Amino acid sequence: MNEAIVEATSKAVRSKRRKLLLEITAYLSPVIIIIVVFVFAPLTIILFYSFLKSGIYGEIVYSFSLENFRAILTGGYGIVFLQSIYLRKNDKRTVKLYLITSPHIYHAIPKLANRSLF
Repeated sequence: MNEAIVEATSKAVRSKRRKLLLEITAYLSPVIIIIVVFVFAPLTIILFYSFLKSGIYGEIVYSFSLENFRAILTGGYGIVFLQSIYLRKNDKRTVKLYLITSPHIYHAIPKLANRSLF
């Protein structure tokens, strides 16, 4: 008798979790689609074109090349590019912000998961 109650309870919990997962997926799917279409798709296209060569008159030649990345890292742009990456990596404000916000987010997520969506 006790095993039947435990089994029914575990089925109810699994059903409730599955329902919550489906609700979250239903609410987030439009946002995910928008992000993929308007952010990741253009970035993928830009990344693809960055590996191609430029022709004599500016046309795109479909052959793999790292010339564009070499051009960024050499000359005047390379120093500025590497300095900006170095400064961003060592920015103390970013580290402080992460250290301040991550504990709050860690404790807020379980509370938000237990709330009803409506």
